[in-house]
Amino acid sequence: MTFGTIGAGQIPYWSVILFNNMARIDAVEVAYKSTEGALIDLISGRVDYNFAPVVAALTNKARLRSLAVTTSARSPMLPDVPAMGEAALPGYEMPAWRSILGPAGMRSEIVEALNKSIRQVMAAPDVRQRMLESGSEPITSTPEELTARFADWVERFGKIAAQAGLKPQ
Repeated sequence: MTFGTIGAGQIPYWSVILFNNMARIDAVEVAYKSTEGALIDLISGRVDYNFAPVVAALTNKARLRSLAVTTSARSPMLPDVPAMGEAALPGYEMPAWRSILGPAGMRSEIVEALNKSIRQVMAAPDVRQRMLESGSEPITSTPEELTARFADWVERFGKIAAQAGLKPQ
């Protein structure tokens, strides 16, 4: 089997590495310069599977079959698609998330003001709806929670890489 990726380091790459490792699949990686290139080859049958952002599933419903989402629970954007742990691999989780960052040493009062404003905007129903329609589920956190999440993910990626036998390049 073959799988498409957009290169090491991206969440879709880590998603497929974790999947292959947990499912004990030995597949050949086919690297692409873009998600679109990988999706074209997936639709045409040149690769067997691909992990892509939810928006790809939303915009290609007629040409792609979504098998699972990589979050621990079903996505509100694809409620009929099971989570990977529910569908096949208990314990699988690889959610994609984005962060808003500032320079190191940013004054705490600025961080707090920005975080408060971001949380207010993300709670607005129209913003929430637009984000869901574009394939992103809006979730907020505190700066401390984000710092802890980064530390957790650095450790998690290290374990995935070690289990999959990946070496730094």
